[in-house]
Amino acid sequence: MVGAIILAAGKGRRMGGQPKALLTIGSKSFLAMVASACRDGGCDSVWVVTAAGMPEITGLSLAQGARAAINRDPGRGMFSSVRDGLKALLSENQALEGAVIFPVDHPGVSETTIRAMIDALARKPEKTWVQPVYNERRGHPILVDTASARALLALSPTLLLRDALEQCGLKPYEVDVEDPGILKNLNSPADLK
Repeated sequence: MVGAIILAAGKGRRMGGQPKALLTIGSKSFLAMVASACRDGGCDSVWVVTAAGMPEITGLSLAQGARAAINRDPGRGMFSSVRDGLKALLSENQALEGAVIFPVDHPGVSETTIRAMIDALARKPEKTWVQPVYNERRGHPILVDTASARALLALSPTLLLRDALEQCGLKPYEVDVEDPGILKNLNSPADLK
């Protein structure tokens, strides 16, 4: 079983105060696009990490067939949401093989990329995480195995994800994909044009 955590606890300050999970491309929200890529790409369980006081994101999560985990203090940084999501995912299923860690501001990632990452989980070396690569550039989301997920839970929530992975002694296992969406971090109104 592979699960996914979608990181959606930010308030969207760079988007003018609109949470990115609720932004749309066409008629679909970022959250709906990311949840769909996870489910259609082979994730058995999807959790959305949001902040307290964001009922519209919790409601949208449930509408997408996902469950919501609440980060009580998202001001600690994104890794605090990673930890909260991993806790929820690991408590749900002891047979978990891995977890996709998916920032909601990458809504253009395809289900094919998620499937390729899950396929790579079985062949990756120990002490690595799966990272998609397009045109020799690494992107998001990433996929960690269960042992790595448990190791990440032992670290400070104030770390950067990159530093936490490094502290666990993990290195990237690169998977080439034909998906420019892995590089498209939609952070500001200009990025939406």
